[in-house]
Amino acid sequence: MKISEIGGTFDKDYVGRISFFSEDYLLDPDILIIDLEHIKKEISDFQEEPHEQVPFLTAGILKKLIQKIEQRKKQLLEYFNNGGNLFVQTVTEKKWTFDVRNSEGDISQTSFDVFELLTLESKDYTIDIKKGSNIIFPDPLFHDFFSSFDCSYRFTYTKYNGTSLGVINNTKQCVSVLTSKSRGNIILLPTVFLNAESWEDFQDLNSSFVKELTSLNAELKNRYKVVSEFSVPEWCSG
Repeated sequence: MKISEIGGTFDKDYVGRISFFSEDYLLDPDILIIDLEHIKKEISDFQEEPHEQVPFLTAGILKKLIQKIEQRKKQLLEYFNNGGNLFVQTVTEKKWTFDVRNSEGDISQTSFDVFELLTLESKDYTIDIKKGSNIIFPDPLFHDFFSSFDCSYRFTYTKYNGTSLGVINNTKQCVSVLTSKSRGNIILLPTVFLNAESWEDFQDLNSSFVKELTSLNAELKNRYKVVSEFSVPEWCSG
């Protein structure tokens, strides 16, 4: 079982690391984790930073980023078609805005829609900024999985497409969502991290997390699997 992460939450000895804007193939891992903050940082790293000027993307770099995003979206759709489950650490913004400078030196702005990066419809998701950590996960399957983490929230979903996984205690305010895509699923996580007092404890947490994730992935494939395609007999018509 190969698990890969676009991000750096987990120890690379347990979870491999890949980059969004690279030639790493998104269908190579069996389970994929994306930290959206890491994708934002990758875009930021493409900026030029002239002395005492606001950082900007060049028009040429922007074109390459857009081409890569379209390629990644196609790969993600294929990943879901193959029954893949995508685990996503979310961000508080729905869009990232960057300055762009063309060859004539003119500055404009461009935006990247966070939900569209994940092949979701941005209009289906709205959020309300608030923070805390008193989260409950009513489904025992997800309660057991999230017990591997320290969990908190930076916003709630006031509108979403999918199934609520985690809510603020004593409320129905959603902080984690599962959205089905083809034969797979996107799991929008709350803010999660591994908290350990020693390196040995951190390694134990990583090992436990991999086991829990593998188990959850298998259960999701079983729980949300689609009916196999079948052929209609020739005698059927109309």
